[in-house]
Amino acid sequence: MIKKLLVLNFTLYILYFTLTTPCLVHAYPPGMQPTAEIGDPTATAGSPTAKAVKGRLVGRISNRTQGGILVPNLEIFLEKYINQNPTEKIKTLTDCDGYFQFVDLPLTPENSYRVSLKYQGVDYSGHPFSFAQGENLKTMEIGVYDATDSPEKIKISMKHIFVDIENNIFKISEAVRLENIGNTTYRGPLRFSLPEGFENLQFERGIDTCCSEIKESGFSENMPFYPGMKEVTYSYQLKYDSSKYLFTPAIDYPTENLDLMIRDLGIKLESKRLVFISAIDMGEKKYLRLSAKALLPNEKVEIKISGLPLGPEGYRVYVLVFAGLIVLLGIVYPFLRKKPVMVSEESRPCAQERDKLRAKSEEKKGVITSEELLKEIAELDDHYAAGEIETGEYEKLRAKKKKILIKLLRHRLVSNKTNNKENEYD
Repeated sequence: MIKKLLVLNFTLYILYFTLTTPCLVHAYPPGMQPTAEIGDPTATAGSPTAKAVKGRLVGRISNRTQGGILVPNLEIFLEKYINQNPTEKIKTLTDCDGYFQFVDLPLTPENSYRVSLKYQGVDYSGHPFSFAQGENLKTMEIGVYDATDSPEKIKISMKHIFVDIENNIFKISEAVRLENIGNTTYRGPLRFSLPEGFENLQFERGIDTCCSEIKESGFSENMPFYPGMKEVTYSYQLKYDSSKYLFTPAIDYPTENLDLMIRDLGIKLESKRLVFISAIDMGEKKYLRLSAKALLPNEKVEIKISGLPLGPEGYRVYVLVFAGLIVLLGIVYPFLRKKPVMVSEESRPCAQERDKLRAKSEEKKGVITSEELLKEIAELDDHYAAGEIETGEYEKLRAKKKKILIKLLRHRLVSNKTNNKENEYD
């Protein structure tokens, strides 16, 4: 009777222990060294002592937010590849102490593996691995972090803005070094605001295009940001149609250093927040460098740019508009003229003869026409845009030709007015 009671008590104890234990029993010592043999690594294929040699992966998951404690009951996946092509995905659970293992792994060189898992909604993975010749055991530790939706620990340690100017376009590249200075993973998204009217956005480094979203105000990246550093580079363009422009770089996160370099084409810069550092020669190009420190999120930063060159397209617009107005006045004027005064028939030949004499006189003097001047100005703009003429000489020559053009157009308007009066008598 006593023996039966002892057996019953022992059975109840085992049942209680099984029901109250939330995870697997710890299977590995702290050094993660397995106690069982996985075959004879020295045996060769076909030898009498050869066993079915297989590999084993032993690992553990530690929570680095909470001082490195191990994470129990977590799903761990092992992705299998043959010649870098995925073939299978198997899973297991960590035990009470955060350990896991995968066994019976082929050791041939074409087989490779990668461990992946998800913790608090964030993906983590280990480095891909394969077994070297004579090796049948791999160990690894993967650190995870508690996750947060707050960006309060995100900062920018350095933001470089590089601006080139060509044909009425700012060509801008930004290189940003972000840091997660906390001990939690930021789920995202990371925001990158851009000036209004940006075009031709290109991601160059550090941005995962599959998980990015472009908006009118800029773009965002929907990827977790683990504790540590992240560097991104991107470029875009801004158009301008005036010699003055207000450039407003956005500040999304606390920024320790902002560095701006802009092409010097005789421009002037004004900013209350940025300080002029120096002029820099980079080959045949010159740049102006400005800098600011300790910028706050959403802080208003403005750089007033004046003296911007208007390239061929900009100048042609102004010239064509001006010429169009002159032509329009020539067309509309006859309908707005005063009632004509009658002149005798004898006076008409005199006017016609005078026109012929004037034309011959201008031809002898080599007077240039307004059409030829417009063509010369356009060619001058093209030479300047190609960098074949210095800014000072270009502006001097253009001002001279523009002055002559205005005189010619005014003269044409007066001539049209006189001819219209004289033609009334025909």
